[in-house]
Amino acid sequence: SQNGEDSGDASYSMELEFSKELDSGLAYMLLETGDGAGVEDELKTFSNVNYDADDSDNQIQVTELWYDHNMGPASLTFGKIDASNYIDTNNYANDETTRFLGRMFRNSPTIEFPGNAAGARLNWNPNARWNMEALVMDGDSDWEDLLDQTFTGAQAGLSPNLFDRDGQYRVLGWLSNRDHTKWNDATNTNETAYGFRFSADQALTDRFGIFARYAWQDPDVFLNGEDFSLEHSYSIGAQLNGAVWNRADDVIGLAFGQIIPSDHYKNSGAFNAKTESHLELYYNYALNENVHISPDVHIIWNPYGGDATNGDNTILVGGIRSQVNF
Repeated sequence: SQNGEDSGDASYSMELEFSKELDSGLAYMLLETGDGAGVEDELKTFSNVNYDADDSDNQIQVTELWYDHNMGPASLTFGKIDASNYIDTNNYANDETTRFLGRMFRNSPTIEFPGNAAGARLNWNPNARWNMEALVMDGDSDWEDLLDQTFTGAQAGLSPNLFDRDGQYRVLGWLSNRDHTKWNDATNTNETAYGFRFSADQALTDRFGIFARYAWQDPDVFLNGEDFSLEHSYSIGAQLNGAVWNRADDVIGLAFGQIIPSDHYKNSGAFNAKTESHLELYYNYALNENVHISPDVHIIWNPYGGDATNGDNTILVGGIRSQVNF
């Protein structure tokens, strides 16, 4: 903040999964609860620091509820789904419970993901190297007028087996039919938004891998109810397995990313609209088979583009994450 004040907060989340294999498919339900926003509600940023924070006030919620029907090389999933489970995926940066906690490293901030809602997803695996995903879902997550404000996404993935090791290279396009307003014409309030993203992750050795993401979205519009728009984002990072120091179940990860606001947003007022930069380092220590402890550090430069009303100083966040699986 302006006065250099510190804040120390906590949060917890709990997930309970149920699944049942059927003759030609899988039924699945995910229940979640939690409390506390951690330090996220103290910060004004484009990309916050704890994707796993669950400020649901200890209320149990049905987060996912779907059926996946197997059709050979293809499968059809429908019900209450999470779009980020199927598109914008990455082997090293897509799990906030064991990998990076920062929101921009979990998913690209320039993709207008809806909340979990009614939708359908089609997956097609023509061979071992190619994978296709397509989905359509309720764009504003309110379960009303499902076809009026939709979110649609399609992703193609290639596994070329470079260096005889695992790697995924994915291209994604998306379209949101939620109501958006044009920056240069405030009377146009029913515009759509769209964008694309490229992602790559590649194992270079048995113990070391790297990843990169780049995403762009239409800079001419902003979502109704928001007061800013982003145009570009990218992130790069690496993961090292602890076998290097005889801790085969440990993992260390480092990532850096930037978020670039749109020029239309910058020119709409007296904004700095600088590029926000984000660095995260974590170490996932396996205490035993079921319990992992992860010290985690974030540094954020130019929070909210240098326009945060509660202060635009560089932010340092340090924390400990514990993950228990049983």
